Amino acid sequence: MLTARPHSFTARAVFALAFCAFVALLGPGPRMANAQESREILPLNQVRPGMQGYAYTIFAGDRVEKFDLEVLGVLDNFLGPKQSIILVQLKGPKVEHTGVVAGMSGSPVYLEGKLAGALSLKLGIFTKEPIAGVTPIEDILSPPSQNAAAQPSTQQFALPSESAARTGFPSGSALEPIETPLVFSGFQPAAIQQFANQLQGYGLVAAQGGTAQPRPEDAHLAAGDMAGMVLVQGDASINSACTVTAVQADRVYLCGHPFLSLGNVQLPMARSRVVTTLSSDLASTKIVNVGGSIGTITGDHLTAVTGKLGAPPAMVPLDLTLVTTEAGSPKQKTLHFEIVNHPKLTPLLVAITTFSGLTQNSLYGEGTTLHLSGEIRLQGHNPVQIENTFAPGDSLSPDGLPIRDQAARGTTLRVLVSDADLLNRASRGFAFAGAGSPDGLDQLIALLNRERRNDRLYVGLFVPSPTLLWGDKELPNIPLSQINVVDGRPIPGSVQILRESLSSESSILLGGPVSGVISLNLQIR
Repeated sequence: MLTARPHSFTARAVFALAFCAFVALLGPGPRMANAQESREILPLNQVRPGMQGYAYTIFAGDRVEKFDLEVLGVLDNFLGPKQSIILVQLKGPKVEHTGVVAGMSGSPVYLEGKLAGALSLKLGIFTKEPIAGVTPIEDILSPPSQNAAAQPSTQQFALPSESAARTGFPSGSALEPIETPLVFSGFQPAAIQQFANQLQGYGLVAAQGGTAQPRPEDAHLAAGDMAGMVLVQGDASINSACTVTAVQADRVYLCGHPFLSLGNVQLPMARSRVVTTLSSDLASTKIVNVGGSIGTITGDHLTAVTGKLGAPPAMVPLDLTLVTTEAGSPKQKTLHFEIVNHPKLTPLLVAITTFSGLTQNSLYGEGTTLHLSGEIRLQGHNPVQIENTFAPGDSLSPDGLPIRDQAARGTTLRVLVSDADLLNRASRGFAFAGAGSPDGLDQLIALLNRERRNDRLYVGLFVPSPTLLWGDKELPNIPLSQINVVDGRPIPGSVQILRESLSSESSILLGGPVSGVISLNLQIR
């Protein structure tokens, strides 16, 4: 005999049912809809003109939005041999208003509900229709080898206007990579402008942005989210920002085109959060804040930037301490930065960050003299000593200084009154100018630490006897017999011979940058 009993619900069960009903009323959010996309991919050989599809990106906040598109055709061998591009037209009120947006590169493109590729290229400027190129998904998930990616194609970097005119393409009609915003936080436009040529040479678009506090969910990436490379972090930051194409376990694929074609790298990866999208007839772009580090960028190749979720790699610390004296009491301000460790990027980033840290300070001005002292610490080597003085707009051309007696009858001496740079060149020849190559890092450090200071006036006395330069060694007044033995080395580029030797030198501290030269020939009788 069956007896019906009334159901008994605990308070926890009632709360769970109420929560489920609330979620059901809300419906799936954009991120949930994105997560439910099929993991199937659509091969390039199945793409046909006229196919209807859609893509995901963020226009503001963390909301991944969907917009429609239509396939116009396939451009075979566009990026290179067997590197094709799908040409699409974007549709919908937002994309028709903004056009193809800087930072949209990497947006996942779906055709027939399957992942077909990532937005990566844009066609023209001031165009009436938003037409874009899509990197096929097979090329993104299996990027070319480092060797292939290291050889940039003509589409990877913006050409100077004079060079672009010689390509034969009408102005604004070429398919080019969607710009990757290089987000500067804590930098004023005047500081960035000083390095505009170097940045443009890398094909980057400088954009101002900010930073956001790290969140626990930063590493929970999905297709359509924003992420990028961390180049500088700390009291100021420089980061790139693109859209995530796909996430497979701990592997992240983004951008759909190279950042700088660096090949295999180890750079920090961070979450980016979109504040808003700026619509412009010239160049629409996303305004972003950079969030917390979430892993490592491991590859920068022709068809995608790849990363791995987890711990970020170590960076190079840069501390900038500014000391001023006001009313007899010193005041100190310290800025801390961390910069990526990469031979191509680190020198430029150190220059931009240091210049901005100095010039965007209340102590900086045209009437200010800045004295720089510091060191670069290298593990296992002597530190590199830095000592120089800078004064914006100041120059000095001294008339001359007395020279101590030193003579040899019947010879002609040369007296050089100059700044540090010119005396370095006169006494070290091409070794100082960079034609010679030190045999190792220790020799290079030794040369750098012997640099003369630019806040001193130097007087050098040269005698007509040869100097042998061998690596980081300076051998003045060397006999001709020794020169004949050494000059036959298999690598003559590291051995140089100067026709005169620096017999003695003296200097006077002038307290400001010195520039110029006076050369005098003295006949000794």
